Amino acid sequence: MASNPFLDLADRQIAAPVQARRRAAETRTARRLAAETKVELDLFDDHERQLRRWRHWRQERLQQALAGPHGEALAKLLAQLRAPMSDAAMIEAARAWREADAGMRFLVLHLIDTVLIRRRERVGLPAFDDPLPGAPLNAFLVIRALLEDPDVAKPRRSTSKKRKRG
Repeated sequence: MASNPFLDLADRQIAAPVQARRRAAETRTARRLAAETKVELDLFDDHERQLRRWRHWRQERLQQALAGPHGEALAKLLAQLRAPMSDAAMIEAARAWREADAGMRFLVLHLIDTVLIRRRERVGLPAFDDPLPGAPLNAFLVIRALLEDPDVAKPRRSTSKKRKRG
């Protein structure tokens, strides 16, 4: 390859200290980019580790629940969720868990939500698609409302008295 005579002239005319500063700046930039790439890889590895831990914790939680007092009913729910179900059938399956403790209701909601998400993704829809205000609630929101803590879900009345305007 023939070199560019203009670039050769420019290199000869630039003072050595200026060239050294440029090379140092290029080296610093290359080192910074390498360090940022390493940090990004470390963050990715940390994210993967956390995801594996969460999945392991979730599986342990499910195994504990299956071994607990609600184990038989939970196994039946898991079998139902493995088979194709309509939204109405999922809502009816969730109704049975209204009286369970908060942790079990949360686990059941999580299991049903996972099935709903996978079903939506399988047909090419976004995983989450909450309805607009005024539109009918989707299956997840209905089930969540069913499984909410009864004490929290009750509407609270205002204790303040309204003043009459005169």
